[in-house]
Amino acid sequence: MDNITDEILSRIEKLASYFFTTNDIAIYCGLDIEFFLDELNDNQSKIYQSYHKGRINRTMEIRKNEIKMAVLGSPMAQAQVRRYIEKQKQSESN
Repeated sequence: MDNITDEILSRIEKLASYFFTTNDIAIYCGLDIEFFLDELNDNQSKIYQSYHKGRINRTMEIRKNEIKMAVLGSPMAQAQVRRYIEKQKQSESN
């Protein structure tokens, strides 16, 4: 399906940023679910890029708030931030 418009890619990014399921996103965008899932498995596809950009941007906003809470002394936020740091260190060694 070569007719993926910028509007559809923008919708995918926005819906992914609100953590909708892949089925919900495909249905909302009028895409065949199998096609959508195949595209999500191709890290070179525009759908893959849009989906993950939306998810990552929202996750970044959430983490930003968690880091603020950690700096302010929240023990739960501090523990979560430590997990993020450890996960990042592990990814650097792979």
